[in-house]
Amino acid sequence: MHECLLNLDVTIQVMEHLAEVGSVSRPGMFITGVRSLAYMARSCQALYEPAMAVLWHTLMDFSPLVMALPSDVYCEEITEMGDDTYGTLCLVRMPTSSEWENILKLAARVRRVEPWSARYRNHFAVTPLSCEVLYAMNQLCISKGWHLDPARAFFPNLRSLCWSLPGHSNEQAFLYVPHLVSQRLETVDIDASHTSTEEAVLSSVRFAFRELVARCSSGLRRVRLDFGKGDDELSTTGNRAVASKAVNDGFFRDDVDLPRLSILDVVGAPNVQHIRCMGGYPNLQQVTLHQLHGSVTTTALSALDSQSLFPSLERFDVKYASVVHTTQILNTIGSHSLKYFSIYRESYVDNHTAAHIFSLCRSLAKHDEGLEEIHLKALYRIGVADFVLQQSLQRSHIIDSNTFSPLLSLLHLRVFSYYGDLAVDLDDHFIKNLASSCPQLEKFWLRADIPLHKRPRVTLAGLIPLADCSKLKKLSLAVDMILPAPEAFQEELESIHTNPHTPQLEILDIHYHDSLNVTDVQGMCRLLKLLFGYPRLDCVAPWTRENLDIDEPWRAFQRAFALA
Repeated sequence: MHECLLNLDVTIQVMEHLAEVGSVSRPGMFITGVRSLAYMARSCQALYEPAMAVLWHTLMDFSPLVMALPSDVYCEEITEMGDDTYGTLCLVRMPTSSEWENILKLAARVRRVEPWSARYRNHFAVTPLSCEVLYAMNQLCISKGWHLDPARAFFPNLRSLCWSLPGHSNEQAFLYVPHLVSQRLETVDIDASHTSTEEAVLSSVRFAFRELVARCSSGLRRVRLDFGKGDDELSTTGNRAVASKAVNDGFFRDDVDLPRLSILDVVGAPNVQHIRCMGGYPNLQQVTLHQLHGSVTTTALSALDSQSLFPSLERFDVKYASVVHTTQILNTIGSHSLKYFSIYRESYVDNHTAAHIFSLCRSLAKHDEGLEEIHLKALYRIGVADFVLQQSLQRSHIIDSNTFSPLLSLLHLRVFSYYGDLAVDLDDHFIKNLASSCPQLEKFWLRADIPLHKRPRVTLAGLIPLADCSKLKKLSLAVDMILPAPEAFQEELESIHTNPHTPQLEILDIHYHDSLNVTDVQGMCRLLKLLFGYPRLDCVAPWTRENLDIDEPWRAFQRAFALA
C-alpha cells in the first residue's frame, strides 16, 4: 500500500473525490467513480470501512439497496410512454432474514437521499420503487417494533430526505416512507408539484406527510414543501387545490411542535392559518413563501396581530406575491434580527402602484435594527411592453424620492436593488440623503422596465455625495449626463480630493435618455473617475428604442472612459 494511503484523512479525500466525479458531465465518469470505490472496499480490510462509508453516504434513491439483493429477489418492469421507457423496481419474492440483515447494514451507512445533488447531475434519472418494495421495507420495521420507536428505523442515520412524487414512488407507496426514517432526520424536501388532485390520492399524501413530520419533529431543521409549480411558472388551479389541501392538512398543524426548525420553504399558496402556524416556530430563521395570493385576503391578514409572529426570523423571501399581502405579513413579524428581504412579485402595472411600494418600504423601515439587504423584483410578463407603449404613463406608476424615503432610516443597509415594472424618478436630494443615511451601502441598483420619456433628475453633480460611501461597489441608476458648470460643485470636488476613502466601484451602470447630447465627454470621464475610480462602465439605452445600439457620442464616452 502506498504511504499516502496510511493517512486516513488523505485516503478519505481521495475517496470523496471519486464520489464527486459524477458532477463532471463526461460519459462514464460517474460509473467509474462508483466502481473505483467498490474496488477499494474489496481490495483490503484497511480500506473497507472508509470506502463503504463514502460509497453509501449519498444515494439518489433507494434502488441501490434493492439491487444489492440477489438477482432472483427483484426485477425491473419496463413501461413505455411514447418514445421513452421507464423502469420500476419490483419484488419477485420476499427477501430472507439474512438478506434483510445485509441490506440493513448498508442502509445504516446512508446519510442523504438527494437525487438533485451534484454527484448525480447529468447522469441518471431516479428509479422509482413499486409499492411492493416499500411495503416490504415497512413491514420489516413493523415486525421489529421500530414504528413505535422513532430512534430506530430502516435508515437509522439518515439526515436528509428528498422525495418526489411520482418520481421516487407513486402517491400510494409514499404511505410507507415515514416508518423508514428516524428522529435523526434533519432535512425534508418533498416535491408533490405533479401530484394528482383526486381526493383519494390527496388523502394518502396528507396522511403520509403528517406521519413523517410527527416522527421526525424533534430533529427537523430544514423543510421544503412543493405542492405547486416551481419558479419557472405560476401554479394552475389544479396545483393550488393540491396546495390548499396537502399543505393545510399535512404540515401546518397546531399539535406538531418543531423546536429546531430554522429553514422553511413552502411552494403552494399558504393561507392565514398556515402563516400563523409558521410564525409560531421559535427558531425559524429563514422563510420562503411562494404564490402568496389568491388563497389569502387583505381582510383575513388584517386579523393577524402586529409583530407577533416569527420571533427569530433573519431572512424572508416572497415569490409570486402580492405587494399588499406581503406588506401585511411584514407588519406581523416580531423579529428584531431581520437582515434580508426579497420579493419576486407578479408584474401587473395596473394593479401595483407606487403607493403599494411606499407601504412596503414603510413596513421594511420598522426593521431598522439590522436589515441589510432589500431586493424588489417584478416578474416580467408578456404584454407589459405593449401596455407601456399604448397608454400614457400615469403618476401612480412612477416611483419618486418619497416612495423610497422610508428606507433612509435603515442605517445598516448594504444592498438595495429594484428590478421593477414602475418608472423611477429620483432626484439629487434623495441621493444626498441616501449617502448620508446609509454609510454601509455596497450596492444601489435600479432598473425600471418603464421609461420616463424625460431627462433624469439625478445629475452628475448629484452623484458627488456618494463619494462618502466608501464601501460602494455597484451603482445603477438613470443620470442626466450633461456636465454642469464646474463652479456649481467646486467645494464638493475639493472635499473629494482630501477624502482618502472614496469608493472604488466595480460596476457603474448608467441609464441615459435617448435625446441627450453629450458635449464634454472628457469632463464627464474625469468627474466619474474622480468619484468612483475605475469601474466597469455599462451604458444602458432605453428599452423602448427600436435600435438598442449606443449612439456615437456614447461610444466616444466609453472610449474616453477607458483611456482617461
